[in-house]
Amino acid sequence: MSYTSLTELPPDCPDIKSLRSIGSTSLVSVPLEVGGQVVGILNFGTLGRERHWDPEVVNRFRLIAQVFAGALARKRADLELRAALTEVEQLRDRLRDENEYLTREVISLHGSSQIVGQSETLKSVLTRAQQVAATDATVLLLRETGTGKELLAAQIHDLSTRRGRLMVRVNCAAIPAAPPRKRALRSRERRLHWYGVPSDRAL
Repeated sequence: MSYTSLTELPPDCPDIKSLRSIGSTSLVSVPLEVGGQVVGILNFGTLGRERHWDPEVVNRFRLIAQVFAGALARKRADLELRAALTEVEQLRDRLRDENEYLTREVISLHGSSQIVGQSETLKSVLTRAQQVAATDATVLLLRETGTGKELLAAQIHDLSTRRGRLMVRVNCAAIPAAPPRKRALRSRERRLHWYGVPSDRAL
């Protein structure tokens, strides 16, 4: 919409009084469209003197309005993306809290899912495991092979504050007793012996 003089506006225009009060004489209004919807209006006007708006000038105003509309569209998309990410984070935290709550409920009602037993000795061991799991202390489990040390270690891990992290299992029996340097020297001596070279003369 554009007009050169206020006399071009209809007499019942609701904004004519406010336009006269600020001294507006000529005006060009260009809508700001985002996604096919008008989200605002960009006004270009003069005060005190009338002006005729050439079509070329009006087209330039429309180009400026498109730039502003594009900026508003990017801002709206950014706000929607932030809102979606915030909702996803809230749902993730809620799911984690519910999972932890259900895990605690299952353990409190049915005990450990890996260790099964009703003896007083086993109950005493599980009680101590719950006590130490609530601390950051290092736990050393000592017993013969096959008595369930790894299951008890997993039980302590599941009850600790680190239960959301990976538990690394290491088989100490598979680790060689000799250091790597000694193993390399022994392999070198065996190769020299195969070729008939005395080890004390080899470089």
